[in-house]
Amino acid sequence: MATMLSRLRKSFRRKSSHRRGSRPGHHDIEDDGYSDTGTLRSSQSSVRGSVSSLGSSASSAARRHHDPKDRRDTAKDPQWQRSTPSVIESNRVMFNRQLHCDVMFVVGEGGALVGAHRFVLVSRSDVLYRMFCGPLAETRPVVIPEVTEDVFHQFLEFLYVDEVLLTPKNVTPLHYLGRKYDVEPLVQQCLEFLHARLTCDNACSILEQAHCFDEHELYEASFEFVRENARECLASVAVHDLCRGCLERLLSEDALEVGEHALFKTALAWAEVSLEKKQEAIDASSVRQELGGLLHLIRFPAMTARVLRERVFPVGVLTPAEEKAVMGYKDRSRPTADPFVAQGRQRVLCRFQNTSRVRCSSQSAEWTAAITFTCDRDFMIHAISIFSCTREEQQANVRFSFLQLGEIDIYNRIPEYQHTHVFQRRVDALKTLTIPVNPPAPFLADVSYTLVLQANMAACFGGSDGMGTVVACDDVTFRFRDAQVKLNGTTVSEGQLPSFVFSVW
Repeated sequence: MATMLSRLRKSFRRKSSHRRGSRPGHHDIEDDGYSDTGTLRSSQSSVRGSVSSLGSSASSAARRHHDPKDRRDTAKDPQWQRSTPSVIESNRVMFNRQLHCDVMFVVGEGGALVGAHRFVLVSRSDVLYRMFCGPLAETRPVVIPEVTEDVFHQFLEFLYVDEVLLTPKNVTPLHYLGRKYDVEPLVQQCLEFLHARLTCDNACSILEQAHCFDEHELYEASFEFVRENARECLASVAVHDLCRGCLERLLSEDALEVGEHALFKTALAWAEVSLEKKQEAIDASSVRQELGGLLHLIRFPAMTARVLRERVFPVGVLTPAEEKAVMGYKDRSRPTADPFVAQGRQRVLCRFQNTSRVRCSSQSAEWTAAITFTCDRDFMIHAISIFSCTREEQQANVRFSFLQLGEIDIYNRIPEYQHTHVFQRRVDALKTLTIPVNPPAPFLADVSYTLVLQANMAACFGGSDGMGTVVACDDVTFRFRDAQVKLNGTTVSEGQLPSFVFSVW
């Protein structure tokens, strides 16, 4: 072994000498006093130094990258951003240019072809993952005729770049696609958009969509909006989008500020549109059959006799027996109006046009207010409203009673209050407070009654621009006049007792 190494060294010296002869000025390694092993160690040391230098540079660059004070941060370097685009931007380019699409959709009634990329779709939706990667994966173009090409393009763009521009026109179909393909982020954005933009024109459509997709919160919010704005919402064409269940719940509501004849017209229009969709004949018999039990939710006894004879009976959807039952109840020859609900819906009657901070005049904390009224229909009062106190917090004890005009003799005796109510909470946050009347108090038509109220609030809001005659839904007419009791300045034109909740019977 030593002999072999010696021969190798001599061969190496001869080759080195030959190279030195061809390259003048080059020094012999051995003459410089370096051994072969020393040369090897020097070369390894040089390599280690280079690697160490590279490592030091990399560490320094890493420190600069993580140092927020370093201005050379690559994440903020425009040159770095231009050279390494984000994944979202890359996806946007691939989608807009339709590069290397491996999935095709046939969209809309026109059958437009829209391409997409399988790896993006399956990463955003479990439904799409099962569609394209499951045991029964789609190999042919997927047909989606229920939405337009533009809407589906916006849906795919959301999957690619996680952005979408919602509008009143596209939010409904995008919410549908989000639910269909289980894209929860898109669904939540659509729900927030719909919550913030409920209008009388779209509330019924949103209500029906929320019902279809079991969006309970949105359903209740939109139903409450329709209930509070029934007159405007039911006048829109969107009411035709309601299913039978939603329309049934709406017609069953006991508190709707819309006349019964308007509800009747809404039900007729809904039935006609439904028959038109089925391509069936539209006549009185088919409309009645289409309405079914919905017809019995209309409270015909709440309408005036004139409206019934001139606008309802000529339509022909009620049978002669039903017409007789309604008219018999109205003239009190029949005790009920079966199969219809006899009592009308609860309405809110307001007698002031404005609320001011002018406090009701009172010399002490206890005061009495009263107003006299008559109505041209038999009715019931379910609740009364009073103006609340203007102070930070106050406990109020309220007593009130309804007396016929001949029973009032406030100067000789104190009336017997049938109802009492005590507030033990903050009442200053609301300008009016509603006090229920249990049980509801019945009143006869064309008889004068006086509402007498006594409370211990030292200062409260007051009404102004009062009206002597107020016509409510279904042409129910109330007339007000000053009562004999005027201890706090309440009159027809100003003061307390702003409104009450009533229904005809």
